[in-house]
Amino acid sequence: MSLTLFTPFGLQVGRKVLYLHDNLENNYYLFYKTFYEEKINCRCCSGIGINIEVLRYQVPGFNDLSLQQKKYVYYLTEAALQGRDILFDQNGKYNLVVRQVLEAIYTNYTGDRSSADFKGLEKYLKQVWFGNGIHHHYAQDKFVPEFSQEFFDAQYKALPLEKLPIQSCDKCSKEKKCDKADKLLATLDKVIFDPTFMAKRVNQADGEDLILTSANNLYEGVTQQEVEAFYEGIKDPNDPTPVSYGL
Repeated sequence: MSLTLFTPFGLQVGRKVLYLHDNLENNYYLFYKTFYEEKINCRCCSGIGINIEVLRYQVPGFNDLSLQQKKYVYYLTEAALQGRDILFDQNGKYNLVVRQVLEAIYTNYTGDRSSADFKGLEKYLKQVWFGNGIHHHYAQDKFVPEFSQEFFDAQYKALPLEKLPIQSCDKCSKEKKCDKADKLLATLDKVIFDPTFMAKRVNQADGEDLILTSANNLYEGVTQQEVEAFYEGIKDPNDPTPVSYGL
């Protein structure tokens, strides 16, 4: 069997659906096939409609590698996956929990998978995978969900507590209810469905505060002026080989 490798986006997506199918080769292929048969229309920076696609690469010489080389490829892949989560977190403070909850709903859903709400959730999840968060990776705008908040809330509440990205106590587990779960749902509703909340991952519009109006998770509780003043204060004008500081 040859090793199937993807572009960075495809590798990230493929790894997250391993548990959806029994056969490693098939689940890579199936996800590849899904995106070619069900293309997602997105806006790029110029506002022109484009399609997101996965490119798949065959590496037929993989079986000829030594065991040590195969392990090296494996650990590089695992390192890339950890870097993927870091990127999700950098792009927005809620991106990881959004992805985790969407994946839990997707894998545990027992209703009609051909319904408009479920298809909309599936499309949104794929957009989140590709964008490494809730914003388009070029246009920086938030993805618009094509499923209702009522549908999302109902599926969230149907999940067992152990499927949610929270730490619940034994009492919560016995009673099957948790204040943390309720608070997380309220936060996710705002993050996903409020178009004015975290509207841009990076807002570079003239006259706007780059720090305050951007959703990325690198700064919080400070203004652009404060950040620029901080970097200016640590620069050494007499350093012949200065380090690059700043936004």
